[in-house]
Amino acid sequence: CGSSTSEPIRIATKNGKVSFIKVSINGVDGEFVFDTGASITSVSLDFANKSGLKLNPKIQTANGSSYAFNSHSRKIQVENVDMGSGQIIVLQNRESLGKYDGLLGMNIISRFDIEKTTNEWVLKSKY
Repeated sequence: CGSSTSEPIRIATKNGKVSFIKVSINGVDGEFVFDTGASITSVSLDFANKSGLKLNPKIQTANGSSYAFNSHSRKIQVENVDMGSGQIIVLQNRESLGKYDGLLGMNIISRFDIEKTTNEWVLKSKY
């Protein structure tokens, strides 16, 4: 995959609320929800267009009510760690992600050793 860093990534958690992380796809920075319940990283259609993702034929998402495109990024960076490339789902519905650019899913999160403490997630690159 990508390059490692000696410093772990720390993501604050607050009373069970959503945690956020800076993610860059193809060089375009965004604010993503850190979502260990999501299988695949997903982005809004606007963010996909900004980051130059190629949109492949539609796929239906698990909730059955929204349609999405399958895509693949050339480069994904989580905070300061280059994660290489990866699959991305592009959601058409603007409301799907609220004010966020995307959800960081387990296809990328699993590339880290993860520790959950009371106040934060600690991610250390496996590579």
